[in-house]
Amino acid sequence: MSTNGLRALEAISPKLLHSFYEAGDYQLAFNHHHEETGELVKSFDMQPMCAAQRAAGALPPLKMRWWYITRALEEALPEGMLHFGHKLVECVDLMGPQGQAASSAVGAAGSGAAESNSATYRYELSFRHSGPGATASSAAEGTEAGMTTATTTVVAKWLIGADGGFSRVRRTVRKGAMNGLLFMWVGLEVAAVGDGRAPAFLGTFSWWGSATESQLAAAGADWPLPLRGPPQPLTRNATYMPPANRLSTTGSRNLLTFRNPPCDLRATRDGGEGCREDVALWYMEAQAEAMEAEGVDASPEGPLLRHAADDGGAVALARALRMASHLPPDVRAFMAATPPHRVLEKALHCHPLDQQQHASWTNGRGMVLVGDAVHTSGRPDGQGGNLAFEDAAELAAHVRRHGLGQQAFDAFAAARLPRVTAIRGDCKPPFAVRKALVDGSAFEPLWGPQDLPSAQELEELGLEPERPGPAGESSGHSSSSAGTVSEEQRQRVLAWSLRRCWQIADRRTGGLLGAPPAAGAALVPQQAQQEGQVAAASVRA
Repeated sequence: MSTNGLRALEAISPKLLHSFYEAGDYQLAFNHHHEETGELVKSFDMQPMCAAQRAAGALPPLKMRWWYITRALEEALPEGMLHFGHKLVECVDLMGPQGQAASSAVGAAGSGAAESNSATYRYELSFRHSGPGATASSAAEGTEAGMTTATTTVVAKWLIGADGGFSRVRRTVRKGAMNGLLFMWVGLEVAAVGDGRAPAFLGTFSWWGSATESQLAAAGADWPLPLRGPPQPLTRNATYMPPANRLSTTGSRNLLTFRNPPCDLRATRDGGEGCREDVALWYMEAQAEAMEAEGVDASPEGPLLRHAADDGGAVALARALRMASHLPPDVRAFMAATPPHRVLEKALHCHPLDQQQHASWTNGRGMVLVGDAVHTSGRPDGQGGNLAFEDAAELAAHVRRHGLGQQAFDAFAAARLPRVTAIRGDCKPPFAVRKALVDGSAFEPLWGPQDLPSAQELEELGLEPERPGPAGESSGHSSSSAGTVSEEQRQRVLAWSLRRCWQIADRRTGGLLGAPPAAGAALVPQQAQQEGQVAAASVRA
């Protein structure tokens, strides 16, 4: 998580941001190890940076596991908002290109609310799902093991495509049946929703793997040498790459390993990963040329994932281990102990920057794209998720300002296009453009009463409670009055939120984040790495 994503979440709901700090992971060092010998090349101490952030009034640094992000967001939604197990199989534009004028005319007729209420249904979406039986609005397609496979059709006036890099909303193209006429021209296809573009292959593959401490033990394996030792409140890590490489750049192949402590988030109440024991996480990349040199097929698979194959992930794990043949024995044994079903392989794809244009974001007919659907960068550099959170906060702000409709979608696209292009375009150190934009992030508050502190909380933190309005009522931030938050109110809430985030971080890290560890403290990252290096040399000797 970067400053921009954290601030966007805070603009949506400070308490949602706080739930991320309750769920996330914290670390104080990045450690670069020689990819063949395992020896420590350099340890990047983050404590001075954390202390400087605290002194400057910045939010604490945070790392998040994707399933924690998903669970925290799910728990923040009203009940019944999510429908699991539904796969979008088709998205049809009911108006077609010639419906653009009608859509624009509706938008120009009046307010955003009038636009939303008067617009005709523009899109028809078909979802395939399984259940105990087909509903009245579903067409049964087959039965397997007592479960009925059905297709549910939904019509919509407005459509937000938030369905990832291989967005079906963006790519859906149909042969045009429009206004009762069937186009018979040979080879003609009409773009039904988005611009029809799929992301381009980057020439790089990636693998993710995870295992609990007990799964490692059951396989007779241990942590890599730098990650061994007693449990600690902070994440330990070791990155394996050539000694001349920078930690933030990619060579022909590299490996990142992590040892994450347990998390007591409510979302782990079902006994999920990381609930009661340390969790091993690893991420590896390899370029196509390096794969071919190892005799590993490097043909891209597009949106297909090898972990979804019938082998249950065994092929993906075997390919990863083949590409890890140059790594130290303790690292290879650690990777080999990963349960195959917990290994994911992907061919990395991106939406090229030269294809970023207004029409990539919205088609002018009631459809808008957000997140990776419009601007996936391919390599996981942290900004995929952070920019998606920005999209959410900004789209909501424009809808509040203009009403739900094409006017809001156009304003959103116009605002987002230059910023996202600038951040994504600066993809190599020292990230001067990206860093300035990320660190200077600020978003319009979208708060409602449920997101804000009570008067007692403000008083306990030494902050002035909100003054009552002229009618003796709080001038707070209900869904109807949000967007009228005074600067004084905004600063008071942000001060409360900042203190709350650091309180959570201090509690979960034993006060080690943002302050030098006390003498004799259990965690000294550089010392731990040096001890691991000595142990590695001893083993190899």
